[in-house]
Amino acid sequence: MAGYGSDKGIGWHTYTPFYVALLQDRRGTATAVFELGLGTNHEDTPSNMGAHGTPGASLRAWRDYFSNAEVYGADVDKRILFAEERIETFYVDQCDAGSFAAMWAKIPDVALDVFLDDGLHTFDAARTTLENSIDKVKSGGYYIIEDVARDDVKAYLELIRGMGHPGMSINIRHPANVYDNCLIVAAIR
Repeated sequence: MAGYGSDKGIGWHTYTPFYVALLQDRRGTATAVFELGLGTNHEDTPSNMGAHGTPGASLRAWRDYFSNAEVYGADVDKRILFAEERIETFYVDQCDAGSFAAMWAKIPDVALDVFLDDGLHTFDAARTTLENSIDKVKSGGYYIIEDVARDDVKAYLELIRGMGHPGMSINIRHPANVYDNCLIVAAIR
């Protein structure tokens, strides 16, 4: 992650050690991975990474990590969408259920091993994403929400459990980021 410029490895978020532990047995078997939120560096877009961010950094890292997977991504900022070997990106607005329908219509048969929500980071946006995307994750796969504020963990877990999936929160200690270095992980049945 750090090699491509993603903050998942070092810096403000430190998820990589957890992801290695959770996903290492799927490195060669996963066929489809999706991440929402490509990390725009355009400061006029909500939840941007700032001018020095690297859009698509984690998608490239997922492509390297999951050697046999197609990697999909989506973002509200159309200016950063791209396609590369085994990576395809799409427009989606997390606050608009209709935009999910349009996006999924472009890849209707996809069955995801992992879905990561690293988008807008609001509860309403996460709920819209979950309601319109969780059925794309295959049984035995993972649905993960990143950068959850500690005060919101309970509400996210109740939402996931209300949909019939076991969920857990991962609160990773960080010397500076005491606000949102948390993940919500749902194991899809």
